[in-house]
Amino acid sequence: MAASAGAGGGGGVSIIMPKCSVCDDDYQSHGDKAPDQLRCGHSFCAACVRGLIRHHPYGRRAAKCAICRAATAEVDVRPNHGMREAMASLLAIRMQTVSLPEGTSLTRQEYYGLLGLLGDHSMKLQSIYRASRDGTTYDDLLRCVCDKTGLAFIIRKGEYVFGAFISAGIRLPDDPTDTNRYDCDVWHFSLAGHFAQPTKIEISRLAQYVAVAGREGRVWGAKVWIGGDLWLGDGRGSGRPAADIRSCYQSTDRNEVPEGYVGARNSYGSALLGGSFFFDADEIEVLHVGGQ
Repeated sequence: MAASAGAGGGGGVSIIMPKCSVCDDDYQSHGDKAPDQLRCGHSFCAACVRGLIRHHPYGRRAAKCAICRAATAEVDVRPNHGMREAMASLLAIRMQTVSLPEGTSLTRQEYYGLLGLLGDHSMKLQSIYRASRDGTTYDDLLRCVCDKTGLAFIIRKGEYVFGAFISAGIRLPDDPTDTNRYDCDVWHFSLAGHFAQPTKIEISRLAQYVAVAGREGRVWGAKVWIGGDLWLGDGRGSGRPAADIRSCYQSTDRNEVPEGYVGARNSYGSALLGGSFFFDADEIEVLHVGGQ
């Protein structure tokens, strides 16, 4: 565990985080990437420890250490509280080295969490659209996003902060009354209000597409449909898009909801990240992922 001089977000300090020796991912202070300790004294992230557990003779389940091969009964696996507390301290220091994009609605913690989900805390993002700053219509969104690709849509509703990443941009159809549907990498995420930590929500490959309406068109009564049932500018089932892009519809199939979800659900177990199927977002922001 070390803090050393080097390239960092804003303070000129780079925090080198300890890694799990099995998966090589940085340790976290809680969740799947928090360190668990075996009886032999070696530690690995909680997810990897679960992967090391196997059935042994007499029905006992035990984890075989990836380093020394000693066995630890499943019931004897313990959180490594010392390392977890150290991770919390290091992460707090590391978070302060990250520079927020100018004009973003995200807190430092939320932005840091998004960078982690994108896989690179040194990445630079740009806030290119905010409904409260740039206007609430579909034309306002299009004017600000232009032809940029690599977009993170941020939706804020009360205590909930969530959204979706698309590798493509917003590609209008040639006919302004038509719809353009195209495949691209899509995943959803939660930054606050649903899980103990920022969480990526993987969706089916079949749902990884974006559909956008022409300026005079509609996509099932909305303006933008981001695969996995996130609609922006939704007309509440009227068949006509709403004038305000912050009018949203969202649900996540229960089979795609990660463990640890504590937010709202419908009667079928689907996650309602905005607290209900239909809602008016307090804010919608689009961040441009640099280099795309």
